[in-house]
Amino acid sequence: MNTLEKFNSEKLNPAEMEQVHGGGLDDNLIKILKGVNGQVQGVVDLTENIVGKVL
Repeated sequence: MNTLEKFNSEKLNPAEMEQVHGGGLDDNLIKILKGVNGQVQGVVDLTENIVGKVL
């Protein structure tokens, strides 16, 4: 499994991110990635909510 697949298949915590990237991530990048992950999860939750109401 490559890094992108790992990232897409699960939310990485900062320790895992540092491990994957050799500790080269700074706090800002981790915050950005967490923000993106949070937005994606929000869309998934919203979609499930809408689909649940339709069904």
